[in-house]
Amino acid sequence: ADAAGLLGLRPLDEGFMQGLDTLLTKKEISTAVGKKRGSVYMKTLSAEEAITGRDTVARIIYSKLFDYLVKEIKKNLDPEDMKSMKREGNVHYEPRFIGLLDLFGFESFKKNDFEQLLINFANEVLQNAYCKSVLIAEFDLYRSEGLIVDDIAVQTGTECVQLLERGVVGGLDKITTNPNPSDDKFLKELYKRSKGHPFFMQAHPKIRNEAFGIRHYADDVTYTVGTFNLKNTIAIPNLLK
Repeated sequence: ADAAGLLGLRPLDEGFMQGLDTLLTKKEISTAVGKKRGSVYMKTLSAEEAITGRDTVARIIYSKLFDYLVKEIKKNLDPEDMKSMKREGNVHYEPRFIGLLDLFGFESFKKNDFEQLLINFANEVLQNAYCKSVLIAEFDLYRSEGLIVDDIAVQTGTECVQLLERGVVGGLDKITTNPNPSDDKFLKELYKRSKGHPFFMQAHPKIRNEAFGIRHYADDVTYTVGTFNLKNTIAIPNLLK
């Protein structure tokens, strides 16, 4: 009852615990199409789906708590009297802030799942942005100032980012929205479309029907499917919206 109350759940037929039980073991299904009204019913999740849903709820709670802390810190760093000084252009106004740079850490384990794919994807995007904004931009600045700069090939990882964005994550999204989606369909389509790509690796023949590899800038990583489609379809439960 305490956990349900802290989550802000409202009592259903059997009180708070029924609400928490619904959150963790049920999924709301609607047959509505567009603005046309349809039926709404509750589907009981499988054990695997319930575990994934539980983890999703934990991540949502963490995200909301983090956002709350940031909001409260900003409120205390920039109170109303300071805001009025800023609006009035008061010379005594001094902005106060805390600067944080939170980088995604590269992950590579014996078995890499959907979470590692997303973390490494984000890491790859950051590396790409860093190379463009720091290295390439600096070279362009030097040239604009008349300095002689050798043509240095900078590996920005753009091709790898495009493979992850369009081929892997984009391909998974397409499969997920199709009738009867499955990891097997996703993997077959990925191998078909990514064959020959310099940053795509075929897994060892013994595990090729359940894995694929990506040549990240940090290291090569083999990802094992099986729960990709399931985890990609987990949405925020209506009870937490």
